[in-house]
Amino acid sequence: GVPQSDFFAVARTLVHLLSGRHPTQLPVHEAGQLLWRTQAPQVSKPFADLIDELQAPAWRKRPADTETILNRLDRLPRQLRRHQVLLSLQFRWAIGISSVLVGVSSIWTLHALAAYQQRSQAQHFAEQGAQQQLTGQIDAAWRNYQNALNLDPTLLVAHHNLALLCQGEGNLSCATEHYQRVLRLDPHHWQTYYNLGNLYDEQGQFKKAAEYYRKVISGADLPLKVDAANNLSRLYNLEGQYQKAAQVASPLLPQVQDPLSQAALLKNIGWANLGLRQYDTAWKSLNQAKQFDPQRADIYCLLAQTQEARGIAQGIKQFQKDCLQYETTSALPEVRQWRSRILDRVL
Repeated sequence: GVPQSDFFAVARTLVHLLSGRHPTQLPVHEAGQLLWRTQAPQVSKPFADLIDELQAPAWRKRPADTETILNRLDRLPRQLRRHQVLLSLQFRWAIGISSVLVGVSSIWTLHALAAYQQRSQAQHFAEQGAQQQLTGQIDAAWRNYQNALNLDPTLLVAHHNLALLCQGEGNLSCATEHYQRVLRLDPHHWQTYYNLGNLYDEQGQFKKAAEYYRKVISGADLPLKVDAANNLSRLYNLEGQYQKAAQVASPLLPQVQDPLSQAALLKNIGWANLGLRQYDTAWKSLNQAKQFDPQRADIYCLLAQTQEARGIAQGIKQFQKDCLQYETTSALPEVRQWRSRILDRVL
C-alpha cells in the first residue's frame, strides 16, 4: 500500500455516497475508470474530475500527497464558476466547430472524421448499455452493446460489460466469448482473468478457475491479487490440498491492510490448518479472522469444527448458531453443506 491507496479509498467511498451504488456494481470504461457520473448528476464536473483523479486506476496518476489535494480544493470554487460560464457557451462552440468541419474538403480528413464519429457513436452506445445494465434493463443494455460492437468490434469496454451481463444472466458461452475477446485486445487485462476464474469457479470447474486465478496472482496489482489468492486458496481447501491453500494465502497476509481481505486470508489459512490437523494454529487464525470480520458465516462454521476436533465443547453451540445466522458468504456451497450438517444434527 501507498498513500495514494488511501486517496483511492476516499474516492470510492465518495462515489458510493454520491451515487447510492457500491463501486463493484458499476461498469467500467475501457480505460479502467468507473462509469458513475450519470448516477450522481448533482455533482459538478470539476468536482467529479477530482474524484476520478483520486481513483485513477494507475496510482502514479493520483495526487502525490494531501497538500496537492488541498490546493485543488482551494481552486475548486473558481473552477466551478468557470465551468458554469463554459456551459452557457457550449451551443456557440458547437456551431463554430460544425462550421469548421463543413469547410473541410480533404478526403483523408473526412475519412478520419467518419472513423472518429463511428467510434464515438460506439462509445455512446456502450455507455447507454452500461447505465441500462445498472438499472436492470437487460434487453436494452444487450442491444446497445451489440450496436456498439457493430460499429467498433475492438471496443474493449463493450466486450467486458457484455460479458458481465451474460455471466449475470447465466449465458456462459456468451460470457466466455466476450471475456476472451477482451484478452485478445489486451492480454494484461487482469480483471478479465479474475472474472473468468469466477465464472469457472461458480460452475465447479476448479482446474480452469485455478488457472485464471494464478495468472492474476502473477501479474495484477495487490488488491486484485489478494482477491484471486483468496479464491484460489479456497479452491485448494475444497479439494483437500491444504498445504497448497496455506502456501497461497500466507505470503500475502503481511501486505494486506483491508480488514475484510485479512479476514478472508486468515479464514483460508485456518481452514487449511484444520485440514492439516494443526488444530491450535487453526483456532488462532480463525479467531483472528473473526476479529476482522465478525459477521462472516464460514468463519463460525470452521470455528465450530475446530472446537470439535480439539475435543472442546465450549463455544460450539454458539459458533454453530452464528454459522446458521449470518448471511455473509452464506451462498458458498461449502457453507450450505456445513449448515446442512448442523441442521441434520439438530433435527
